[in-house]
Amino acid sequence: MPDVHDAATVLLLRDSTEGIEVFMQRRGSGAAFMAGAYVFPGGKLDPWDADPGGGLTDGAQLPDLGLRIAAVREVFEEAGVLLGTMAGGPLPPDFLDDDAARVRARLHDRSDAFDWRPWLQGHGVVLSVAHLGVASRWITPEAEPRRFDTWFYRAVAPTDQVPDHDGVEMSDSMWVTPMEALSRADRGEVAVMPPTRANLEALGAFESAEEAALVPDGSTEPILPVIEHRGEEIWVTHATIGELRIR
Repeated sequence: MPDVHDAATVLLLRDSTEGIEVFMQRRGSGAAFMAGAYVFPGGKLDPWDADPGGGLTDGAQLPDLGLRIAAVREVFEEAGVLLGTMAGGPLPPDFLDDDAARVRARLHDRSDAFDWRPWLQGHGVVLSVAHLGVASRWITPEAEPRRFDTWFYRAVAPTDQVPDHDGVEMSDSMWVTPMEALSRADRGEVAVMPPTRANLEALGAFESAEEAALVPDGSTEPILPVIEHRGEEIWVTHATIGELRIR
C-alpha cells in the first residue's frame, strides 16, 4: 500500500456583491495527481515546515503548526499571496517584488531543496498561521496510487495582494462563489474532486469570509472515502459525502 503523505491546503476567501468567493486553480494537464481538476492552493509538508525556528509564526504552540506553515508556504508558492505580517502590521506594498518572485520560483523547483526560512527571518516576516481555521481533514482512498492526509484550512485573503496561478503547477485560476463552482462542476464545465466539492458545499453555511475563516475549528477526524467500480463508472462513497460519481 502506498505511503500516506501529510499535506495542507487553503481556501482563500473574500467577500463580493455575490457573497463569499473562493480562489481556485486548475492543475496543469501534465500533473501527476488530479490533472485538470480545479483545486485550492496546497501541497505536501516539506522538511522545513516542521521546524519553523523562533519567532517565525504567530502560533508556536499549535499542535498542527507544521501543517499550517505548509499551508501558508503553498499559498505563496502557488498563488503568490503571503499570509504574514511585518513589524506587527501588513506587509509593505512593494514587498512582493522581484526578490519575492525569485523565492517563489525556488520553492517551485523541487530539485533545489530551498529553505525559505532565512529569507523570511531576514525581512522580519511572521507567518499568520493562527488565523487559519481548520475546515476538514481528508485521506486519499486506499485504492489510489498516490495518497495524502490533507488538512483543509480557511483564510481571508489580504485585500492588498492579488492571487494568481503560478503557470507551473497551475494553468488557470478564478475567484468564484461556491454555488457557481458547484454548478459549473455539475454541468461538466470544471472538474472537482470529492474533498473539494464537500468543502465548497460547507461554505454555504456562512455569511462572510471572516465568519467562515474564524469559525471554531472543524473536526480533525479524518474522512477516508472508499472507491467503488460500478461497471465502467467509478464512485466515491463516505457517510460525509454520500455517493459521488467521479468517472
